[in-house]
Amino acid sequence: MPSKVSIQPLEEPVSRSEAKAWLKVDNTADDDLIDTLLITARMAVEDYTNLKLISQTIEETFNCFPDHLRLLHSPLISVTSVEYKATAADYTVLDASGYTAHTYQKPPVLSAAYSTSWPEVIDFTEAVKVTYVAGVSADATGVPDLFKNAIKKVLTDWYEKRGENVKRLPTDVEWMLNIHRVIFW
Repeated sequence: MPSKVSIQPLEEPVSRSEAKAWLKVDNTADDDLIDTLLITARMAVEDYTNLKLISQTIEETFNCFPDHLRLLHSPLISVTSVEYKATAADYTVLDASGYTAHTYQKPPVLSAAYSTSWPEVIDFTEAVKVTYVAGVSADATGVPDLFKNAIKKVLTDWYEKRGENVKRLPTDVEWMLNIHRVIFW
């Protein structure tokens, strides 16, 4: 189930000015570094929790139609399209009436519509492609403070340990986020 973010969030949950205040940095020398670390810290928090914090468009592929398409990223806001390869030609778009999106499940699931089945697909590595929007909020104002604080703690750790090999999130951040992790079953 490879996935990629095709449309990145338009803003970060923590702004540069918030980050600089948190870090107690009052010059502009490290602005580019702070911006990069903010993006990377957000992505690390998202990867750990399997949640997208700000709305992002994602393309995810599958080799076939299993009983249920379990999507990697939560929470599901909307499904843009479900496409499949019935032949070696281009993808065919499945009508939205052909599937049900279970938006409240984490991880989110798509299933064939009631009393229907998924269409047949060719034996191909990326025979099914789902494009969808996932995110806790459309903008930074709707991201809960717990996630913003986790990003700030990761930012602090990485900013202060520049040049060191950082292999995981700080333990206190993991502890903060564990209750919100989406676990795949």
